Amino acid sequence: MADRSSYEQRARSFGFLWLTILIGCGASGDNAGGTDNPRAPETPVEAGAPADVATLRNDGTLVDARDGHEYSTVLIGEQRWMAQNLRYQAPDSVGWFCYDDDPLRCDELGALYAWGTARRACPTGWHLPAESEWDRLVDGLGGYGEDTGEAGVAAAALSIDGESGLDLSLVGLRRGTASAALERMAFYWTSSYSNVENRWELAEQMYGDRAEEMVDTYVMGRHLYRAREGWVLEPSTAPTVGFEEGGPAIAASVRCVLSD
Repeated sequence: MADRSSYEQRARSFGFLWLTILIGCGASGDNAGGTDNPRAPETPVEAGAPADVATLRNDGTLVDARDGHEYSTVLIGEQRWMAQNLRYQAPDSVGWFCYDDDPLRCDELGALYAWGTARRACPTGWHLPAESEWDRLVDGLGGYGEDTGEAGVAAAALSIDGESGLDLSLVGLRRGTASAALERMAFYWTSSYSNVENRWELAEQMYGDRAEEMVDTYVMGRHLYRAREGWVLEPSTAPTVGFEEGGPAIAASVRCVLSD
């Protein structure tokens, strides 16, 4: 795994890329999750009630008791991951969306979640993976490109038709009322707040005088895209609150992990 300075440099690079994406696809609109952004607990957040515990069949199929949706899963190392994007549409939440507001897209691509909703979207017994769990996954499949000198080592294994079976796909994202980047990139949430230095730079550019107040709204995720050298999966910093108070935030994809 890369050392701290390498990690921060990587997150800084893709954090600024995220700022470009945010400005490019941004449009004022719905509040994707609002500005209520309590600090995340150190342990993964689980959702639902005991009656909502998901069933894991012998063939590895996960059945979500809340809506009956079924998901293939894959065991990678000691972690069992969903091999499809979560599609749960919380009936009492405004923090989830379908790409282009098309319900068929939710069935095809999975739902896009504001981070506050993503933290509680997984069925009971499963959770939104922490930063450390994503790192463990990537390390077990060859590491990030700069760790090995070969681009896309783990990314190729984790992407569609890759050897891991996880099948991460380029499903795009949403900001406010705008969906963007389908078949060009995807962003997968973690449950971990960002503590890399570049979040201050991004906060100053996005929030100006409110940077100190808003800097702790940045969360780590995984940015997936294709470059000339092949698949790339990198840590990236993204805001959970929009450009203005009450404004839209990023809505992105969720993969759940089986809890111990």
